[in-house]
Amino acid sequence: MRRSSQKQTLLVGAILLFALSGISLIHLAGGIDNFVKLVSEIDSSVLVAMLFLLLAEIVKGVRLVVFSSSNGARVRLHWAIISRLVGRFFGILTPAYSGATPARAAVIASTSGMEAGAAFGLTTMESLFDTFLPVGVTFLLTLPLLPATWLPFLTSLFLGTLWVGGIVWAKTEKFVNFIERRFGAKGYACYLIRQRDHFFKSLSAIVRNRLIFTVGGTLTLVAHLLETYSIIVLSRIFIVPGTWSALEQLWKAFLALEISNVMIMSPTPGGALFFEYGLAGVLEPSILVWWRIIYILFSLIPGLFLLLLI
Repeated sequence: MRRSSQKQTLLVGAILLFALSGISLIHLAGGIDNFVKLVSEIDSSVLVAMLFLLLAEIVKGVRLVVFSSSNGARVRLHWAIISRLVGRFFGILTPAYSGATPARAAVIASTSGMEAGAAFGLTTMESLFDTFLPVGVTFLLTLPLLPATWLPFLTSLFLGTLWVGGIVWAKTEKFVNFIERRFGAKGYACYLIRQRDHFFKSLSAIVRNRLIFTVGGTLTLVAHLLETYSIIVLSRIFIVPGTWSALEQLWKAFLALEISNVMIMSPTPGGALFFEYGLAGVLEPSILVWWRIIYILFSLIPGLFLLLLI
């Protein structure tokens, strides 16, 4: 019964994602006729763009393996990559991308023998790196442009506050008291509190190891640059390395990527409605339509395929 309910929830999330994203993209494209025309122009550049997204996930998989070495754990690279793709699947179907981190943790815990709390600590550190880079970029760049950029500005501010506030609260006695009141009668309180300790031990091991922390930050930047090239490929603009035009195009695409990473954490499946309008001021309608479709397909198809295999 529970599995049937989970399938229904995912189905509803998928329907909402496609419906809300479709409405947004049709509007931003200037009507359904223009939307259909843009979609019909999609060519092999879509596959190249997806390849860059896949390369970015592989780099993030390497980052997870590096993080796992901080506490003596061993996460195999192929399971790290699978956890990333499964996380994208659950993330894009859940409001505020909330399903991604727990889904990645579940894959890691079940394949490495790691405690659930420790696995959740590793994947949370991933999310922190992938959140605070776009949050910082979006906050700094949208602040001087207020009030026109109020939506991405407030979203970035909210996300930063939510992450910091949530982690700080989880370390307090108030959190322990909440767990005991909520789950004590069912006997889960001790287990959850123990997993919380594993969680913070896992986070602390990464933060205290300067080498691993630095490598993690470097791999995060590399992964985001690879994702940036997925946008550049779709722009169909030949970039000559070392020229001002190249830097301008790279910066514009990087800005679009980081805003999208912020807006996807809005309270709808896949950030639908918020995602599209957050990018409308940076990307041309044609590139926006193509990239959004690619982002959805790349998040859904590999994750669904891997879930069926698992």
